Amino acid sequence: MRYLFDYEGDPAALDAFVQEVLVDPISQHSHRDPSPLWQGTAFILDYGMKGGALDLEKEAILSYYRALKEPRFALKKLTLKTRVYVFGEGADPAVFVRDIVNPAIQNSEVILA
Repeated sequence: MRYLFDYEGDPAALDAFVQEVLVDPISQHSHRDPSPLWQGTAFILDYGMKGGALDLEKEAILSYYRALKEPRFALKKLTLKTRVYVFGEGADPAVFVRDIVNPAIQNSEVILA
């Protein structure tokens, strides 16, 4: 899962927020580096909800943010994307987009290796 924060203010405060609200310290790690986690993919599929569609996870994160008494950062925009790494020579991105993405409520981007 990718959480893209457009914000102003203290980066350490944003990191603390992410660690508290989004990361399970037992089984998950957060990465600030925007580069792919794995190399050697046939392609990467990023997809997420369109702007007008209801995104319950995003709304829950925003409600945590709004409840902060002194956030020390101003959240301008939050975008959630699911990232799928596809390996294997000859994998067809169109098949994955067709089977995974609902174009009525989601947008997608294919990143070729």
